[in-house]
Amino acid sequence: MGRAKNGEVFPIEVTLTPGKYFGKNAVIAMARDISTRHEQQKDLKHSEELFRQLFQNAPVGIVMLDSHNEVRRVNKSFESIFGYSGEEINGLNIDEIIVGKDQRDSARKLSNSTEAFKVTGVRRTKSGDAVDVLIYGVPVKVDGKTIAIYGIYLDITDQKRAETKLKGSLKEKEVLLAEIHHRVKNNLAVITGLLDLQSHSSENEDVQNALKDSQMRINTMALIHEKLYQNDTLSNIDFSRYIVELVEVIEKSHQKTADKIDIRLDLDKIEFTITQAIPCGLLLNEILTNSFKHAYPDQFSGKPEIQISLSSEDENKILLKVSDNGVGLPEDFEDLGKTSLGLTLIKTLCRQIDAEMSVIGSQGTTYQFIFKLEK
Repeated sequence: MGRAKNGEVFPIEVTLTPGKYFGKNAVIAMARDISTRHEQQKDLKHSEELFRQLFQNAPVGIVMLDSHNEVRRVNKSFESIFGYSGEEINGLNIDEIIVGKDQRDSARKLSNSTEAFKVTGVRRTKSGDAVDVLIYGVPVKVDGKTIAIYGIYLDITDQKRAETKLKGSLKEKEVLLAEIHHRVKNNLAVITGLLDLQSHSSENEDVQNALKDSQMRINTMALIHEKLYQNDTLSNIDFSRYIVELVEVIEKSHQKTADKIDIRLDLDKIEFTITQAIPCGLLLNEILTNSFKHAYPDQFSGKPEIQISLSSEDENKILLKVSDNGVGLPEDFEDLGKTSLGLTLIKTLCRQIDAEMSVIGSQGTTYQFIFKLEK
């Protein structure tokens, strides 16, 4: 160590060179301040110690491989996961140790990768047990050449087991839910059958019409459940396809007038949850039924036409619109809404889906509903 004039001590490097001085043997001493180099070496040792502790104590298994995929160092977690000590496998090819024979070709491709990668796979412990692992490969390059690679292994066996168990549980629930939708649809079909029998046993035309309307409302709900249990997903249905089938059902129930009416559809493919599909289906049923019954009396001279459109106004807003070119609404429409079950039901269903409803009763009738898509 050297000492400066102000008393500060600093590291020095001394070089002694024998020689002659004025003809006499002498030793020439040269001292050089190596404070910067000393600090650099100190920082390097500090960094090496930080890396060593990180490598050894990391909670994931780490192996350092050379350019030939041979093991040069492993950490404690690697030893814990696979059961091998570093001394046992030092210098051995990693793919020959922890990879099953049936997976070695794909493992070698990963080991020879020149880019970082992330994969899941199965590796073998010393005792031969299979371990599900998440594998990260991190090549180390110097001057564009890969000189080593770090393999990082995270044991995900417990997560895989939990995932498998969860998938099995979800599958059971999906089967059960599909069966529930199927049974609900069948039970509703029984109810419509009973209503049909009841209508035939009554000679009162008003009673028959009321029972027929109730049948259609129940069929509308039953069709929702039918579409759901036929779907891959049991929570959403393609409402555009549902509208097509609902229109067919309504046409069949009004065969006398259906042949005269041209129904035009302009439908975007939008999926509704059951909580929106049922009220929207009932809305359509009420409006279309009203159009079939009242929009086109015998003296109507034009070509009957009903238009149904379903579109997405933006990411969340849905526009459902039903128009006919019939005789329009009566002047006492608002008063009818207080006594008519159909109009009361339309308003109630509109509130259920929190829709903005507008009704235009001139030059035919147009119902328009704007509401947020439920996800």
